[in-house]
Amino acid sequence: MLKLDVRSPPVEAFRTNSYPFERRWAHACWALGCHENRNVQVSPGERVCMEEHVIGLKDGREITLRSLTVDDKERLLAMFTSMSEEALRWGMPPYTREKIERWFAAPQDMIGVAALQGDRMVGHSTIYKQPHPRRKGIGELVIYLHQDFHGAGLGTAMTKQILALAEEQGMHRIGLEVVEDNKVAVRLYKRFGFKTEGRLKDSYFGGDNRYHNSLLMGKVLQ
Repeated sequence: MLKLDVRSPPVEAFRTNSYPFERRWAHACWALGCHENRNVQVSPGERVCMEEHVIGLKDGREITLRSLTVDDKERLLAMFTSMSEEALRWGMPPYTREKIERWFAAPQDMIGVAALQGDRMVGHSTIYKQPHPRRKGIGELVIYLHQDFHGAGLGTAMTKQILALAEEQGMHRIGLEVVEDNKVAVRLYKRFGFKTEGRLKDSYFGGDNRYHNSLLMGKVLQ
């Protein structure tokens, strides 16, 4: 098992997730099969195996990053159940067992990374591939991070890992939508080269009973 360290240089992890629409989550699930040979040539959209490895966070804690699988359903449910109102502030709660079950419906259209402390899931990042041939190589990114790991560098590590996997799979472009007032997430995405491509006015109704703008951001990989 590889062991990496993300404590230097220190980079602030984002507080919470980008804003995922129900239409994206409706097809969500994670690819199960992977190639044992890391050097195998794969075509765009074909699964590449992610090697499980341990990272050291800025505060000294260690987290395992690995592929997200259907066996993680209960871990996902436990994570969302234990997340604070603040951590879900810019998300689409509630995250029920039924909703999570629906996420695991099209593994061929998913790239997923799980972050675990022991057997406890503390974050996940997922790229949802567009299945239509006219959207070949196009995907959308969502990330969730448990509040116990805000500001520790985990969000940065997960974003770096998921984008590396996307490049390995021959993805061309990754887009995302994030609430404009989610400043920490916006800064993180910009740090990884995502550009603001548009703004949707009053497109998200928050728990504060106010409408918020959403940003459309994108990054061309290759």
